[in-house]
Amino acid sequence: EGLSGRIAISQATADFWNQHFPGDYRVIYNGIEVANLTLQGPKMESWQDGKKTILFAGRHDERKGIEYLLRAYLNLRRSGIDDIKLKLTGKGKLTKELIALVKREGIPDVEFLGVLTREDLIKAYRSADIFVAPSIGGEGFNRTIAEARSCGTLVVCSDIEGHREAIGDDLSPFMARPSDAVSLAEKIN
Repeated sequence: EGLSGRIAISQATADFWNQHFPGDYRVIYNGIEVANLTLQGPKMESWQDGKKTILFAGRHDERKGIEYLLRAYLNLRRSGIDDIKLKLTGKGKLTKELIALVKREGIPDVEFLGVLTREDLIKAYRSADIFVAPSIGGEGFNRTIAEARSCGTLVVCSDIEGHREAIGDDLSPFMARPSDAVSLAEKIN
């Protein structure tokens, strides 16, 4: 019959749905569990090897832009930066392709961790030096950005609508052009 209200998880999501179903939308951002997402707490001890850790967490699909992250990381390594490593959590329909890309290009120090438990994901956020969200579009409110920030981890992300709402004004200089490995490498560096 009719809706009594419309809720969206970000302004970007509201704008998208308003094109198809015009009306007034109320934005209520995704929440995060702040009790456990803290600076203090257990870390991934095995990651403490003197190299800086770059972390990605999420589903392995096209819109997440993981290929651009791998190419950005490779650019950094080829430029002589060898005190870094890349950890990728999650899985999805592109996982096998991404693993093949790493092997084909000989990209060093990349580890596919699979889906982590919630406890290990929080440890990973705390242990990483940089969290990267390289999505190319289609994000509402990227919860992983807010979670990594809550754990005190610097965030680099692509400059898309859903990310602008999640990253905050203080980290907006760390936003790279979407679908651009060179820009992403510059922001990570």
